[in-house]
Amino acid sequence: MLLNTIKVSNYYLVGLCLWNNDYLFVGCGDKTLKLIDLQKGKTIKKYNGYNNSVITIKKIIIPKYGECLITQEFEKNSIKLWVNNIL
Repeated sequence: MLLNTIKVSNYYLVGLCLWNNDYLFVGCGDKTLKLIDLQKGKTIKKYNGYNNSVITIKKIIIPKYGECLITQEFEKNSIKLWVNNIL
């Protein structure tokens, strides 16, 4: 049974990371990272600053900072580490 369909972008979606029971990060073909509120079924934040599609998104724990996010862009040889106040 399909519970819900959430329209995120007019571009393809390539990276997904479930943050917790309420939020999902989505990497989009429009060179953004979007934060989706799963209860409301809509985008609540959009993070810019990428030159390519965000293809990898992973939640990690760093003792000094707590819950953090690592992202990687398509055809890039570097990652971005997001800390503090991600939500």
